[in-house]
Amino acid sequence: MGKVVVDGGIQGGADLGKSLVERLWGLRVQPGSKEGDLFMEYYNAKIAILDTGKVCPTNGNDIIDLVAVLKSNKDKRLRDLQLPVISDQQKHAWLSNQPEQNVQDALKFAASIWLMFGTSDWSEDETLRDCLSRNLPSSDLAASNPRPADFRVTARSLNQIAGIEIVWSSELKEHLRYDQSQRMLTLFRHASFLKERGHSGYPKGFMQETAATLALLFPYGESPHKRWNRRVRRRAEPDVEIGLVASVSRNPQDYPHWGSHLVAIQQAFETSKPRTLKQWVHDKRDSNQFYTFWFAVIAIVLTLMFGLIQSITGILQVVNS
Repeated sequence: MGKVVVDGGIQGGADLGKSLVERLWGLRVQPGSKEGDLFMEYYNAKIAILDTGKVCPTNGNDIIDLVAVLKSNKDKRLRDLQLPVISDQQKHAWLSNQPEQNVQDALKFAASIWLMFGTSDWSEDETLRDCLSRNLPSSDLAASNPRPADFRVTARSLNQIAGIEIVWSSELKEHLRYDQSQRMLTLFRHASFLKERGHSGYPKGFMQETAATLALLFPYGESPHKRWNRRVRRRAEPDVEIGLVASVSRNPQDYPHWGSHLVAIQQAFETSKPRTLKQWVHDKRDSNQFYTFWFAVIAIVLTLMFGLIQSITGILQVVNS
């Protein structure tokens, strides 16, 4: 197989990138916009790690044409998707005379780009729907008793009070993944991808639910959070559209996919203890502890001030004697 060639202008051509995003994901983005740039960054990163011995698209249209096959054959098993690919040599010439496994690998790769979700374990006897159903997160909170507490945690409080680092990912499978040992929370960075549209590939309601979890973590219209959110966008370059969902439920039971993740994140926040001065300053969860901390700070400052005044007074007395 030859070298992978991605449309020559995609790396630097805003119009080509815009066209690819629209055709691949059905999203309208402005040329040179942050959202469009992040989508192309993701696309090019996926292309860069291809095993060119098995999958070697010659341009962006090759991937788009495979995604079109996936969109129109969601209920076909992976092994049965090979026929519409192999039979259309005009669109899929780059896969002609390839072993079945290579064609399947190409379909898996196209699915992973289209869905922003790893599909490497998609078996040949499964439909794409089956693969997603097996891999999508699920929550068993709907019938839980007692009802879990409302979710009252934001990304800002997780970071500034609990000291949890926010990490951004282009893999939807990694969204809301909390690493307790590293104190890191991974969030999906492409909020505009979650806008409801036809042919998303996901079960009904999943995209809106995922968008709602981002809205919980990045509250709409609250000024302290608004300033912090702007800093996050500036530093980490996430495509997090603050206000994507203005009003959402705080009840984890209303999140059939992500509810358990929300409960785990809230527990991590509630059980955390301030470790740094900055965290102590921001932590108002325990009012007694908060005021005790500030009384201690004031006492230390006053002690230092009086000590300094006494020292200066003593020096002046020695000088004047």
